[in-house]
Amino acid sequence: MPQDKSFHGLLQDELVDKCNVYSFGMSGAPLSQYVAWMKHANRNYTPFIFVFNIIGNDFDERYRGTMTRKVTGITKGILTRNSSM
Repeated sequence: MPQDKSFHGLLQDELVDKCNVYSFGMSGAPLSQYVAWMKHANRNYTPFIFVFNIIGNDFDERYRGTMTRKVTGITKGILTRNSSM
């Protein structure tokens, strides 16, 4: 999907003068990876909000021990204050 059509791309377009939007994510990532991305973002970007797009099969690894199907279209994002604010 093109960046400008993705959730985080649309969000950035809407909030362009208010904040920066950063996207972290990859297909098939377990929920434990969300925590790692959040810690990284918190240390390096000083966000004021985190946005997680969580879908049903994101819980598969947690309860079954392995991913049971391919995850597509995951978006994790953070918003940081625009330096021009």
